[in-house]
Amino acid sequence: MQNVARIFNLAKQDVSGYEAYADQLATMFKGNRKLLEDVLDGLFHIAWADNNLHPSEEAFLADVAKRFGFTEKEFAAINARQALAEKRNPYHALGVSADISNEALTSHYRKLVMENHPGISSPAESPRNL
Repeated sequence: MQNVARIFNLAKQDVSGYEAYADQLATMFKGNRKLLEDVLDGLFHIAWADNNLHPSEEAFLADVAKRFGFTEKEFAAINARQALAEKRNPYHALGVSADISNEALTSHYRKLVMENHPGISSPAESPRNL
């Protein structure tokens, strides 16, 4: 963890590009594919932060994966897993943005329950202890 943090901090200070740092991580953790996959997962998480994976971000991630030693097939599986995780995002599932207030989220949730739960037909029957 300390080595990854050190490389990350160096990368923030350098303008030469990510390639050298990706290669350095790949060399440093060659025997630890799980850690390299975790780093790639973290990069995917950052790329999905705006709720959209842009083609340029996907190309960047594919190149990092290649530098880490992952095959195209392995990258495709990691990419698919990330896309599925985004679809399971609870804010996405509820149709709200992540910056919604707790009060507004509670109100929206109760509204959805009333609209979609077969046994609840009035606000008096809606869940109150959220």
